[in-house]
Amino acid sequence: MRKNRRPRFFKGAFCALFIAAIMLIPSIPNSIEVDDPHPLMPEDYIAELSRLKTAYYDSSIIVIADCTRSYSAPSGANKSDFIIRNVFAGLASSDETIAVDCKSKVGEKRLMYLDKSTVVNNVQNYRIVNNCSFRIDNNNLVFNEDLNVPVDMIVTEILKQNQELQVPQFFMYYNNFASLVNGSRSVIIGRVESIGEYLDVACRSVDRGETIKRNMRIADVVVSVENALGSRYSAGTEMKIKLIEDASSYVIGSHDLAPVPKGEIEELFPGKYYIIFLLESEDKKESCFFTVNPYQGFVPIGEGNTISSSDNAMFGIETVNEFITKLDKLKGNNLESER
Repeated sequence: MRKNRRPRFFKGAFCALFIAAIMLIPSIPNSIEVDDPHPLMPEDYIAELSRLKTAYYDSSIIVIADCTRSYSAPSGANKSDFIIRNVFAGLASSDETIAVDCKSKVGEKRLMYLDKSTVVNNVQNYRIVNNCSFRIDNNNLVFNEDLNVPVDMIVTEILKQNQELQVPQFFMYYNNFASLVNGSRSVIIGRVESIGEYLDVACRSVDRGETIKRNMRIADVVVSVENALGSRYSAGTEMKIKLIEDASSYVIGSHDLAPVPKGEIEELFPGKYYIIFLLESEDKKESCFFTVNPYQGFVPIGEGNTISSSDNAMFGIETVNEFITKLDKLKGNNLESER
């Protein structure tokens, strides 16, 4: 029996020392971060990025959404329903259900550049702009089998474009009442609620398909609708109008396309009422307005509902009621004075 005790003793001692040595070794982390020797840069996907930048201008919304249903419309066209998860540009809401003209897999997450189509059964339908619809896999945008780009990199580029305000390339000056009304997207009577300071803003405009970028000084004017004058805006609606400093430099005559000599521009005052001739932003993702031009955009309303007809192609119209009567005849509406 004694012959076996010594080997057992040394064996037990060896095991104890081995375990102690293991306990002294620093713990190994679950994962080791290794710097990517070839980090992905924008130039690595410049062709795809260029396509996305172009699609941005033609899109109503840019969203990430989950596919919930794929089906065929009565016309036989492929359709898919999506729930929006993130909105990066445009007027849409998270958790909103939309229909898209495409075939997708249920459960698939996609980044999509979309333009509005019809409304069917209270659901907004969209079409994909320039084939810009991409599957998202592990937070990567899948362009193709060989190119996956982190979604955050694409979102950064979208947000850069969001900072640019799309403005008209030119403002048309009209030499008669009918052309002024028809050249305006909307005509309202409104009350100026506030006027902001002019600030430097990165702007873009489009001329014959070319995008032109420049810095301009823009002031925000908030106007509440007093009389919609038959437009789609209800009384009490607040509208944000962008005033461009030195916009007179971009005014041309609608009849001859010649530059219009600079003249005196009507000054705005908070709390005052005006007849306002408006243009909507050409950017489908924006909800803002511009005046039809800096000279004819605002017509002040004075005491007794009188208006000034100087330099506004009003031609002898002296009261709000006369203006409404003339506008009614021109547009074939049945308008009433709400003032």
